Amino acid sequence: MKVFHDESNSQVASRPCAEELLEAVPVLIGTIRQRMRLSQGRKLRLVAFRSLAFVGRTQGATLSSLTEHIGLSMPSMSKIVTTLVEQGLLRRVTAPGDRRCMSLSLTTRGRQYYRSAHVQTQRYLAGRLATLAVPQRNTVAASLRVLRDLFSPPPPASAGGCSTKIAPSTKRRLAGAGRKNER
Repeated sequence: MKVFHDESNSQVASRPCAEELLEAVPVLIGTIRQRMRLSQGRKLRLVAFRSLAFVGRTQGATLSSLTEHIGLSMPSMSKIVTTLVEQGLLRRVTAPGDRRCMSLSLTTRGRQYYRSAHVQTQRYLAGRLATLAVPQRNTVAASLRVLRDLFSPPPPASAGGCSTKIAPSTKRRLAGAGRKNER
């Protein structure tokens, strides 16, 4: 384990730690991606899983809020959402006050799918972490909490705010796909 020493210029002193993050995070993401796919028979890409997780945690999530969270373009995110709706994992719901605005929610099947992949991946990670001594596991957990707090964006002013307007013809097509797959 590297030990970082305090220097007068904290940004310069933080570079070795930043380098450790740049080396470790892709390995962790790759492992999580692989385990998620294995747990669900390679049916769900990580971006789709992250989308289900965000919608599950964010009441009134919209395509805009999901796009911002995931970091993709609106057309790319829209395609992923459409696929998840067609698979019966997500549902689009017209906002009560604005028929042009749609919120996203998990279907029963989507919630089950997310939970199953999450539990199986968590079990795998717990097994790997069990090989560490208790003080090491505590250090990892504390460090991850610090990183999550440091890098988490502030909560949006309104997760339900809808800045994306959907054309009526598109809404009809999307609503039809959602009804057909709602089980």
